[in-house]
Amino acid sequence: MMLSVLPILSACAGSWHNPDLPPAQASADERDCRRESEADMGPQPYTSPGTGTQDSPMQMVDRSEARHEFAGLVSDCMERKGYRRDK
Repeated sequence: MMLSVLPILSACAGSWHNPDLPPAQASADERDCRRESEADMGPQPYTSPGTGTQDSPMQMVDRSEARHEFAGLVSDCMERKGYRRDK
């Protein structure tokens, strides 16, 4: 499932901050945005590394593109909720 791979991406990019909301709210809102984004994308091919076999180049590209699209959807959702990334 895609959610298991993507928290690593967001952890590298900084945390979300909204001065009008308590910090604990950011985690709940990010979980909601991740669920919403996963539902929007639907099932994705090659979203997790292969099981004991080497992935083809196209599988690696598909997985990378899916992660990038997912991260963009989550960011868009969080920004609509008034959050900005801390650097």
